Amino acid sequence: MLTPLFNASPSRLAIWLALTFFGYSLVRVIHRIFFHPLARVPGPKLAAATLLYQTYYSFAGSRSRFYIQIAKLHQAYGKWFCPGAADPVPLVLGPIVRISPDEVHLSDAENYDKIYHVGSKYSKDGKFYGGFSNPNSMFTTPSNELHRTRRAVLNNFFSRKSVLDLEDVVQEKVQILMEHVSKALASGTALDVHHGLRAVSIDVITDYAFGQSYGLLDQPDLGLEFSTLVHRLGPAAWVFRQWPWLSPIVMAIPKSVIYFINKPMGFVRELQIVTFIWNWLKVIC
Repeated sequence: MLTPLFNASPSRLAIWLALTFFGYSLVRVIHRIFFHPLARVPGPKLAAATLLYQTYYSFAGSRSRFYIQIAKLHQAYGKWFCPGAADPVPLVLGPIVRISPDEVHLSDAENYDKIYHVGSKYSKDGKFYGGFSNPNSMFTTPSNELHRTRRAVLNNFFSRKSVLDLEDVVQEKVQILMEHVSKALASGTALDVHHGLRAVSIDVITDYAFGQSYGLLDQPDLGLEFSTLVHRLGPAAWVFRQWPWLSPIVMAIPKSVIYFINKPMGFVRELQIVTFIWNWLKVIC
């Protein structure tokens, strides 16, 4: 049955593959819009059909502003009513919209504590956190059980005693920031408090984790380059979420090359190399 296909000309084979892909995509879109478990949740059909809706608003205009579009969706779509009922009765008592094929968004703040609490049955979205291209990180671990195991290793570092022992380091970093503020006030120049507070956080964390801080507070611009680098990682996460097969390809590029192509991704690649070496040393030691 497949012999004619293998003997087909390249042009016919390309047409066959294109039609197959189109047919698969069409069936998938129909399922997502009409037969998916979230099909009755209100929201734009395009968002229900493809993740490209979310990706577009993450890049259009000011980047990573999809949350602004979500707020507009809550205004555009009312409560969820049972279709065909003589007296429409809300099936859901709070604002809810479908923002992607497999996601809904709840605007009621009371839902936060119901979902995000110790012992929650809800786990992280592996597809979303997979966009960070760091599967060994505790932050990106989707499984509650695996996250609990990884978190247990760090529990002692966040005990009350350990945190109190860190107070001197925190006070030291805050004092450096206050000196920057005093100099700015005296000279009448502007100071970016956002970068200042981020520099305090980064210097405290790296001092505690590595025994030596990144020293962002010692820089005149309070580590502006580092902050910009972290900020520019956002678009890559959206791309990897939309096309997850790209992540292992990009991460396989040599560090020197990827630094030339995209410095933020080169930074992530370097962190992955350090993580790999650390895990390897733990195995052999």
